[in-house]
Amino acid sequence: MVIGWSDKTGIEMFVCGDHIMGIQGHPEYSTDILLQIIDRLIQRNFIMEAIVVEAREKAEQWELDMEAWKILCITFLKAHSHTNHIV
Repeated sequence: MVIGWSDKTGIEMFVCGDHIMGIQGHPEYSTDILLQIIDRLIQRNFIMEAIVVEAREKAEQWELDMEAWKILCITFLKAHSHTNHIV
């Protein structure tokens, strides 16, 4: 079942039953990691400078809410912990 979506990505989050949750995204990315990726792309001429300027501006304004990701995952796992069994 789809539980999160956007105009850009039709499926952002989904669950299968009570034991699988999928998330389209990269919560492990920090602003520093994103800026390093942007730098590598421009050094290799994979993107234009105009795009780099805009991407850096957006990245510097972006704040990853790790606590929100943590709460989301823990809530899902705890809600279904009575049905989870290690085989």
